[in-house]
Amino acid sequence: MLNNAEDDTWSHPDSRVRVIRAGDSGSNAARQIGIRAARCAYIALLDDDDRWAPQKLQLQFAVAEDHDLLTTEDWVISCGVEKLRGSAVELWPRRFDAEVLDVPRYLFRRDSWRSARHQLQSSTLFFPKALALAVPFDASVKIHMDWDWLIKVRNLRDARILILDRHLVRYEQLAQGITSRSRAALSVAWADQVLRSRPREHGDFLVLFSARFPMLQGDLSGSRRVISQARTTSAPSLRAQLIARANLLRAASRKRRL
Repeated sequence: MLNNAEDDTWSHPDSRVRVIRAGDSGSNAARQIGIRAARCAYIALLDDDDRWAPQKLQLQFAVAEDHDLLTTEDWVISCGVEKLRGSAVELWPRRFDAEVLDVPRYLFRRDSWRSARHQLQSSTLFFPKALALAVPFDASVKIHMDWDWLIKVRNLRDARILILDRHLVRYEQLAQGITSRSRAALSVAWADQVLRSRPREHGDFLVLFSARFPMLQGDLSGSRRVISQARTTSAPSLRAQLIARANLLRAASRKRRL
């Protein structure tokens, strides 16, 4: 277990758990510290505010066995997420794909009016230690870290990304969590670097993901600027732009009621 907090006296009551002091190194650097220190051949990430179903690792290991992956190194197995928003529970995704062949298309491209709720969330990921040593989590990446790594392992290692068709992780989106504190500028800069060669995915990402960060902070003009920039620098679909406009209208309506 990694302790990336300021309190260096923190411990864990279970003697089987090793606590590694990562200091103020950032999430990706801390992950890589833990991966290097791991004594087993497989890694499963778990953020401190998420919860696994008891059978998660057993089921993911079984998927690896069924696909004859345990003698190889280039694979990742994800699963579905139960996403909590207050008292409401949303299931991500709505419908499972057995395998993700194109990470940006799967995550960012909006092909229908109704969101498929595609997600490859950090606490769902199960993979060989060797893969993360070959393609480390980049300490310089400060936002969209899981997506960044998954895109890299597909591009650099042609890693298989399989999805177990069960919702085995519970993730609570806190009002003041990292999502709402993140700045749109970081998100836009990441997209400009990683998705520039994919104008459709780049554009849909900017208007549907990056533009939400200022919106969560009540900065609707900031969201509009991101959407306007997306139309200038990339090729967002008309569908994504209309969805983004609807999100803005709903946010403006909520703001007027406050």
